[in-house]
Amino acid sequence: MRDATEIRPPWDDLLKRASASVYQTPAFVLCWGAQAERGEMMYVIVSDEDRPLMLMPLSIVRNGPVSVASFPAGKHANFNLPVFDSAASARLAPEMATLLKQAGREAGINCFALMNQPRIWLGVENPLAALGGEPSPSFGSSLLLDADADRLLARIASKERRRKLRQKQKWLQALGDTVYFEAASAEEAQQVLNAYFEQKSAQFLAQGIPDAFADDDVRGWLHAMAIESIDNGSGTLRLFALRLAGRIVAVWAVGVHRGCASGMLTSHVAEPDIARTSPGELLLEWMIRRLCAEGCIQLDFGVGEARYKSQWSDATIPLFDAYLGVSPLGRAAALAMRSTTRLKRRVKQSERLSRLVKALRRLRR
Repeated sequence: MRDATEIRPPWDDLLKRASASVYQTPAFVLCWGAQAERGEMMYVIVSDEDRPLMLMPLSIVRNGPVSVASFPAGKHANFNLPVFDSAASARLAPEMATLLKQAGREAGINCFALMNQPRIWLGVENPLAALGGEPSPSFGSSLLLDADADRLLARIASKERRRKLRQKQKWLQALGDTVYFEAASAEEAQQVLNAYFEQKSAQFLAQGIPDAFADDDVRGWLHAMAIESIDNGSGTLRLFALRLAGRIVAVWAVGVHRGCASGMLTSHVAEPDIARTSPGELLLEWMIRRLCAEGCIQLDFGVGEARYKSQWSDATIPLFDAYLGVSPLGRAAALAMRSTTRLKRRVKQSERLSRLVKALRRLRR
């Protein structure tokens, strides 16, 4: 199925009984598809008579003669899985390969590349785990929230670490007036996003990595989601920021769906006198307190390794990448992508190889 308007009713129905994250909501996916030319979108839907059991939005990208269907938003989506009826997971799993191949043939797809999937999400097994797949190069991390934020912080942070954070807050305040806030208007959303793009661009440049947010379409997509969240209260992209002496020095953004917050964006200025105060961590603590007060039950920190993730999370989320060839050409492409995943994982797991890759990136600057 290619028409998003036709699948919106079953999509909304499924989300009421689905084990899903914000990355599987219409507000996230359809906003992505609406931004400029992102190739075709297709929607695989499985029903039992008139009752939808599973819906999977996919983005189709054509690389030469090969057409590949993947989850929308690429690396901008951290945890991918279909929207499925939690009670039907075990029933769907044995049929997944057959169903996807049939859908692929009908849509003219050569292969499926389904990356960064949790095998279990919110206690329910992802039916696509039946495809097997490769362990993803990186894992995810999350934090179980608590209605009592002080109790939560005492659980995950030692007295010494909490003391250091209080000291850093004093250092920050010595530099000027500090204000923590959540963007509540289109103007504030634009200010926060502009600060994020500037801070992230500097970070990517220092690391020798291409700027993932340089594309005007990506920036427009994030802005559209933020405005939609403010106008409709959907929580698809909530922007939190720390302002120091009138300047935004740290940004955090999360998407919230059914009490589960997913970290999407984070940045802070790199200037030594400000960076030493850890403005990103201070903002994170403030945001966590806000989410706890609202009754959120989980905060995930996305995919990848970072020092703050190991300090603030209390669980890791194993992920897998599944590749499924539909045609002979697609099977060859799936084999090549599977080999690339194994190589990336090997680099990620080797401290020596990781240092070498980082050094080569810096040389290319």
